[in-house]
Amino acid sequence: MVRTYVKTDDQGYPSEIGYIFDKVALTGLPELPVFPTASLRLFPPLPANAPATAFKHVELIYWSHGHDPALSNIADLMHPHIDFTYFFITNEQRDLICPHPDLNNPVSPFVCTGEELAKVLEPPPPGAIPTDFIQVPPFVTFYGLQRAGTAYFDPSETLDPFTQTVFYGFNEGKLSYIDVPIGNGFIEEFGEQPNGGSFTRPIKQPAGGIYPESGFYPTTYTLTYNPNSEQYTMSLGGLTFRSANSTSVPESSPALSLLAFGALGVVTKLKIRQQKPK
Repeated sequence: MVRTYVKTDDQGYPSEIGYIFDKVALTGLPELPVFPTASLRLFPPLPANAPATAFKHVELIYWSHGHDPALSNIADLMHPHIDFTYFFITNEQRDLICPHPDLNNPVSPFVCTGEELAKVLEPPPPGAIPTDFIQVPPFVTFYGLQRAGTAYFDPSETLDPFTQTVFYGFNEGKLSYIDVPIGNGFIEEFGEQPNGGSFTRPIKQPAGGIYPESGFYPTTYTLTYNPNSEQYTMSLGGLTFRSANSTSVPESSPALSLLAFGALGVVTKLKIRQQKPK
């Protein structure tokens, strides 16, 4: 069982978005061939209060044998892991990204090519990319991928052995997703702790505060295991209002948030709205 949630603060503004999944969900996962075939893809729907964030939908992908051998010199992603991906665009918009990929590509039939690749690779404004992040190299599948775009990462992170990291995805120069791949072994370690556990890391922000649209964007990501419920939570937290018209990162402010999202001005108590997949 996998579901999503959006947590709001005592003023009704979103503060956290994430997945909740049972410990038992990690058992008996399908074993399918190596990349580019994903072992499992899920699109759990977001709850009704999700539009207040900047996210349009989410996707969970399980890779039983890891993926992208060409990326092995950057990150040890050839081990079982789960991609927790949060998209700033809709599924329908994703369908327009490289609708005619290179079916004869020896690495993956989902690689963009020709004019479609050129569109994907339109450079983002420097201020839209976090400091220290660079684009994945051309020999990597994520350089231009159907329904995704291109990806940027922080090469200074130590990823061997691989536990978790963050990718920023772009298409036609605009931020399209944030992806947090987490190793299965790292996830399972939390499930073995009798008192549970939690791990939080900061998400580097766009250097110039350039965002695709106004909304609430994450500043941290967290993995938590609750032994009482035997459930994991993988979330993006510290949601902070960012303006698409700003050239610098604004401070988080309820007043600023209220100005941009007047419809959210009803004061509510702390709550979590969950929605189960249909």
